[in-house]
Amino acid sequence: MKHSYMLTGIAVILISLFVQYAAAQTKTGDGFWVVESSLAAPRDVTVRFYGEGSVLIYEEHLMGVRMDVGKRRTRRKLDGSLLDARAAWQVYGRATEDRGIVAARFGVDPGGTSSWSSQR
Repeated sequence: MKHSYMLTGIAVILISLFVQYAAAQTKTGDGFWVVESSLAAPRDVTVRFYGEGSVLIYEEHLMGVRMDVGKRRTRRKLDGSLLDARAAWQVYGRATEDRGIVAARFGVDPGGTSSWSSQR
């Protein structure tokens, strides 16, 4: 009996370490963004931008950054990055990745070192 409780507890802990957390804005006709981070690595963030028809238009991975999408300032920067991603989509005609669009808005080194924090 004790053994099954211990296995269940270990399973719950392991699952919770690999659970992904994602936050997104409400969809508009022009597109939307999704911010995804892991509970195991909350300072590693993936931001995806989608265009009309929920088509992926841009994706960027940031390391060492924690984004609080509950903050208005963060959402405004992501909305601005969405506009930049849409412009890149129109230029390249395909989904692009890691061109530093989000990093530039947040004052983050695209290589992973951050001068911006969620406390701002």
